[in-house]
Amino acid sequence: MDGPRTAQHNLIQSSLIESKSTQENLREDKSINPSIDTADTDESNGEMDGSMNIDNQNSEYRNIVANNIHLDWLKDAASTHGEKEVLMVDEIYETICDIVCNPRDKVTIKNTDYPWTSVKSQLLKLNYQHIANILNRIVDADLKIKNMNAYLISTLYTESMSGVLAEEAGLHDDYLKYLRGQPY
Repeated sequence: MDGPRTAQHNLIQSSLIESKSTQENLREDKSINPSIDTADTDESNGEMDGSMNIDNQNSEYRNIVANNIHLDWLKDAASTHGEKEVLMVDEIYETICDIVCNPRDKVTIKNTDYPWTSVKSQLLKLNYQHIANILNRIVDADLKIKNMNAYLISTLYTESMSGVLAEEAGLHDDYLKYLRGQPY
């Protein structure tokens, strides 16, 4: 039988053990991003080596974006139209990477706030055709865009969700025009 002092001591000990296990659980990687490697933690204080890990992660994301949109193909195609179009491709690529690599609470698109993770997810789905569609719209139209960065972000986000549908609808419309001629 424990006396009052021994029971109180045992209670304090068990609460300290629970507190330590809770702190250890909080130190575990709770990141929504599975690519963060917890092996880069400093064993002495349990904190992440921030700059190296973030740079590696950003480099990975930049490579993923470049591969998804076939950046080299886009630059080759743009180079046939001049240096300004290559710079446009670079600007689009950098805009995507800025949103994907720099965490924030929200991203405002067309006066609506979206969670950064959702926007990041959508932008990582962009491919060559999406970027080509955007470039064609920018080059072929006199858009008089006042805030190019906001326009690119909203267009990239929208294109990531509807690019394939819009492309298929355009092909279908072209085919119908071919079949029936130009009735108007």
